[in-house]
Amino acid sequence: MAIQSDAPEGYIHKMLPAVVGVEIEVESLSGQWKLSQNHPEINQQGVVDGLSSKDDTSSQVIASLMSANL
Repeated sequence: MAIQSDAPEGYIHKMLPAVVGVEIEVESLSGQWKLSQNHPEINQQGVVDGLSSKDDTSSQVIASLMSANL
């Protein structure tokens, strides 16, 4: 297997034996909206205007969510 890294090859081979995998069972997950609420309203409106001018669905959805919070 070829290893691609910018670290020296000796360092990689020295560290590889210490690399372990872990598996974690997620019992719950909660999210947080981060839509520039901490910025001045004029800045938020500028972001909404910019996103609204784009053609892709993702930009339109985010613009709509941000507009609802202005």
